[in-house]
Amino acid sequence: MVTVRMEGLTKYFKKGKNIVKAVDHITYKISDGIAFGILGPSGHGKTTLLRLIAGLEIPTDGYVYFDDEPMSAPGKIVVEPERRNVAMVFQNWLCILT
Repeated sequence: MVTVRMEGLTKYFKKGKNIVKAVDHITYKISDGIAFGILGPSGHGKTTLLRLIAGLEIPTDGYVYFDDEPMSAPGKIVVEPERRNVAMVFQNWLCILT
């Protein structure tokens, strides 16, 4: 297992002339062996945060560390997603009734 640490993690998107703050200066530590969840309304940055941790998004600012090894830094991916050994499972709200 690994400790995941985020320091000032930020991701902004440009939408037309507007800047959308998807993740805004998150500093948090998920200790080795801890289960956690991310809850919140649709459109509030949950998936973007997970994509930043997995290396599928480049942070606008801030850092992602696994243990003490940097994974991402402002404007760059340090360790590619395929080398991070991270998986994401998405919740699907679609129900099929038979």
